[in-house]
Amino acid sequence: EFSGGGIFNNAGSSTTLINSTISNNSTGQSGGGMFNFANTVNAVNTTFSGNTALGTGGAMDNANTGNNPIVNLTNCTITANQAGQGGGMLQFGTSNTFFRNTIIAGNIATSGFAPDLRGTFNSLGYNLIGVADGNVTINGETTGNITNQTARLAPLGFYGGATLTHAL
Repeated sequence: EFSGGGIFNNAGSSTTLINSTISNNSTGQSGGGMFNFANTVNAVNTTFSGNTALGTGGAMDNANTGNNPIVNLTNCTITANQAGQGGGMLQFGTSNTFFRNTIIAGNIATSGFAPDLRGTFNSLGYNLIGVADGNVTINGETTGNITNQTARLAPLGFYGGATLTHAL
């Protein structure tokens, strides 16, 4: 199996997700929900849930191969994903992943460490990170950030919008 169980964002392309749900995808390698290979991803009001990667990045693997991929997450929820490492997300190489007002919690790492995030990330403030252990560095604006707390989200379902989400 190849990387990118749901979406493989290949070189020379970009992906914009607005009011979307990426759910129940799997891969034998990296990026159960999405594998970003040296490109730009903009996700707004998007839920990544129930995705699985046997390798890294249950919801998303952002692979920096020298082409400086950029991931911008605003008002997103990343929960109930699973991978060997970085059950929620893996940022490989230079950090070009930015998140604002985003929940990254309740993910699983089958290796036993880095369940929610693995790598270096950039906060733009007001995020909830479930487990911020020694495998993650969060730079940038930390105003309003909550770390090492359970998000207490409802199961994936319809809670008044057009897509499946996890209610608070």
